[in-house]
Order: sequence, then C-alpha cells, then structure tokens
Amino acid sequence: MYTGYNADSCYALVNRKEALAFRLDNDTLRINARLNRSFILSLSGMFGDALGIIDSIPARNVPEFLRPFYYHIKRSVYANIADLSIEKSYHDRYHALTDMARDSLLALKSPDSYEYALIKADRSNSRSTPADAISTLCCYIESHQLSEHEKALMCFTLADSYRLTGNRNKEKQCLLMAAISDVRFGAREYAALPRLAEILYEEGNVRKAYEFLKISMEDAALSNSRLNQIKLNKTFSIVNQVYMDTVWKQSTLRWVLFGVALLLLLSMVGAYVGLHRENRKLAGARRKLQEANDKLRDASSVKDEYLGKYMDLCILYIEKIDGYRKRLGKLFKEGRTDDLLKELKSNTLIEGDLREFYANFDSAFLKIYPDFVEEFNNLLKPDNRIYPKSPGSLTPELRIFALIRLGITESSKIAQFLHYSPSTIYNYRTRVKNGASGNRDTFEEEVMKTRVKEGT
Repeated sequence: MYTGYNADSCYALVNRKEALAFRLDNDTLRINARLNRSFILSLSGMFGDALGIIDSIPARNVPEFLRPFYYHIKRSVYANIADLSIEKSYHDRYHALTDMARDSLLALKSPDSYEYALIKADRSNSRSTPADAISTLCCYIESHQLSEHEKALMCFTLADSYRLTGNRNKEKQCLLMAAISDVRFGAREYAALPRLAEILYEEGNVRKAYEFLKISMEDAALSNSRLNQIKLNKTFSIVNQVYMDTVWKQSTLRWVLFGVALLLLLSMVGAYVGLHRENRKLAGARRKLQEANDKLRDASSVKDEYLGKYMDLCILYIEKIDGYRKRLGKLFKEGRTDDLLKELKSNTLIEGDLREFYANFDSAFLKIYPDFVEEFNNLLKPDNRIYPKSPGSLTPELRIFALIRLGITESSKIAQFLHYSPSTIYNYRTRVKNGASGNRDTFEEEVMKTRVKEGT
C-alpha cells in the first residue's frame, strides 16, 4: 500500500527486506523481495530493470501465494511499455503479453473476489466489450462494501468503460468519484485526476484542467513516481502553455478595460469640472450645503433619507436667497437706499442660516454616529469630558471632531466650515487632546474608529 505514497521510501524498505532474506537464506523471502523490487522499478519507469528481474524468476519457482503478485507485476510492466511504445510492432507485442499476464492472473483469483471483478472488467475493456465491463463492475459495487482504494480503482476502470462507449458524462462522474477516493485514501500515485483534467481541457475548462494537472504533478514529484511524471509531463506542458496564454490574454484585457474605464473616468471628471464651473454662480449657501453633504457622506452609512433631507435644505436655501434678492430689489426700486445699505450690512440672515445649518449638521451626523458623544468621551479623562447642552446637538469642540471623523482634518478647512479662525480650531484641538485618557498623539486616530450606526 505504501507504494502509492513514496517510491524512494519503498525502495529503501525493499533493500532491507532483501538483505534480511539473504541473511536468513530464505528463498521465499528472497523471491518476495525481488518481486517488490521489480514492482518499484516499474513505478519509477525503469522497465528494462523491472523486466530483467521478473523474467529471471521462472513462474514454477514462485510460491503459490506470491503468484498473483508475480502476474500482476508482469501485467503492469507490459501494459506500461505498450502505452509508451511509439512503434506499432512493440505496442502490439507488449499488448499481447499484457493479455497473457492478465489471463494468468485472472485464473488465480476467486470469481467472488474484488480482484477478479476488476481484472475481468479490464479484460473486457481491452477486448472492446465495455458493456460487459460495466455490467461486471456495477454488479460488484452494488453488492459489496468497498474501501476507498478499491472504490478508486473500480471507478477508474468503470470510467474507462464509459469512455469506450462514448458516454462522456458517465466517464467524468466516475473519474470524479475515483479522484475523491484517491484523496480520501491519501494516494499520491493515481490516474483519475489527470484523466479528468484532460477531459476538462478538451471541453475548454483550461483553468480547472491546469489546477488538477498541477496537483497531479506535485503529488507525482512527492512520491518520486517517475512513470507518472513521464505520463503527465507532455499533457501538463500543453495545458500549462495554453493556461499561461489565457492568463496573459485575460491580463491584457483587464489592462485594456482599465484604460477604457480610466478614460471614461477622466471624461466624467472633465464634464463634472465643466458643469461645476457653469454652476459657480449659484448661491453661496447652496454650495456650502453641497460641500458639507459631500464631506459628511460616508461610503458605508449615508442613505437615501439623508440625501433627500439635504436636497430639501438646498431648495429651502435657494428659496431664501431668492426671497432675499427680491427684498433687496424691492428696496432698490422704492429708492430706500438707507434701508438697502442697512440690509446689506446686516449679518442677521447669515447668522440665522448658520445656526440652522449647524443644527441640521448635528442632527444628520448623530443619526449616522448615534454613539459618537459617548465613544468620544470614553477617550477623555472624566474631568475633561464634553457634553452637549441639549440632546441631538453638538458643542463646537464636538463639531470639530465630528468633521475629523468624516475625514476633514485640516484646521483651515474646519475653520472655513465652522466660520472660526484657524488658530481657534488649533486651540480647540490641542485642548481636547491634552485631556485624552490615552496617548494624545493617536487621539484623532481613535476618534476615526468610532462606529457608524448598524444597518445604515
């Protein structure tokens, strides 16, 4: 059983076994060891040496219990030579020898045994009567409990039968079952997975075929099965080349698509810039609200309800500005220049709009980050914690760090946003960080980790 794992380890065990046989001067053990050596050599692709050993042992000298193994080795060696023969004469010769060894092996097996059913099915496939093989194997599988190794061999032989009948779907199904059993058994020397890879390659599934053949090559290398490596090498080189070509084409296509997408993006940016320039004459309040909306938008949290709210605010401010414009126009038409000048110098409208804007900002931000105040205060010492005057609102300090949470970190931008001086913003930030319960240098990084409302 260990031959399915590592040929070199098996060869080392055979050397020890043969040395023990010579020490004990036991002919039966000596023949057993030589048969094992021949079998390992055949797995390594050294058919000449394997044949030299097996042909040097006359069948009459082989103990009865070793004769099935004796003919099994002959059949395996002859079959592998036939499969790898280029000349038709050599192929036909060793194919005939394979049939003879198979018949001798079949004669030694009990008709009720697993080996008999498997060998009989193999003979039927060899004689181009796959229907008989399918009948033999299916009957045996249905009526017996098989080990994973036995299941793998029977399913692989059954797959070969379905291949001869032209039933590709059944062949794939059986190969898949055989490959699964090989994995469960822990074998590294197998044939089902490479054959399944060949079918997938023929069907155009190059990626999966490449993956299966790569696994097969790695297992063949680990087991040092040179025979399997020889059989796999040609197919793998073809599939590997096609796979690499496919990967290269896909990579090229991705770059082309990326270039097209980049051009489209640049075109969209250019169009946006153009539209932005055309709309620069819009009221300042609407622009500020839009900028605030852009800065407040969080990719994982802002939803339609917040966008709708800010659109309503934009319309409201446009209407206010339009009303303000009409009021100034009326004063001008009526010749009330003193009142017009007084109205222009007044900050009442702007201050009222700012208060309304900050109230809406606080409300929207706290809907997205409902636990912001609590989490923010957890980063401060108890004596330095900041609480808003009323629920749903923020203090100037909290509002500054709310903007930082939204990614606006430059003091000049925060000052412009809140209508403070940059030095005032700097002082606020410094004072708050000095009250941090942890490292003040990483305080703002911790603020950025405050959580968004779940489900938004």
